[in-house]
Amino acid sequence: DGRFHDFIGDIASLGIGVKSLVGNIQSGNTRAAIGDGVGITKEAAASVTTWNNWFANNTKITVFNEFQLFENVKLLKGGWNSGSFYGCTNLTEISLPQSITELGSCCFMNSANLVFDVDLPLLAKANSAPFHGSGIRRILNLGNMVTIPSKQSSGGHTFAGNCKNLE
Repeated sequence: DGRFHDFIGDIASLGIGVKSLVGNIQSGNTRAAIGDGVGITKEAAASVTTWNNWFANNTKITVFNEFQLFENVKLLKGGWNSGSFYGCTNLTEISLPQSITELGSCCFMNSANLVFDVDLPLLAKANSAPFHGSGIRRILNLGNMVTIPSKQSSGGHTFAGNCKNLE
């Protein structure tokens, strides 16, 4: 009745999609990686340890709760005007992996519609202005960080300055 052939086709498609996503992520081919996530397996997501600037200035992404499946991500890359989720102006929801140990500079900067709580039990380092101008609501857990960095970056931006939802 054709269901078996459809099933085999679905498996082949899934395998190609996962290989494409992981290959594009590992090679830094960000344009091709965005949108490749359909059908990614938990095992493939777990192979990623550094989250680069793949979504920087992406105004199309709105929800990324699947991010928690990338359970071995240690570093969210940063950079002025190019942090991991910098300028994701339409991003409203994200579930962070608990494995994150370092936040790069400006990684959530200017993502003001992203309303979330920061719960990073393994965090050991945060570079300048990771949440400046974002929609963070509460800081629940910063892991091994004893104090929140208050020093301003060269651009005058602080760890979580200009966050209107911060309680």
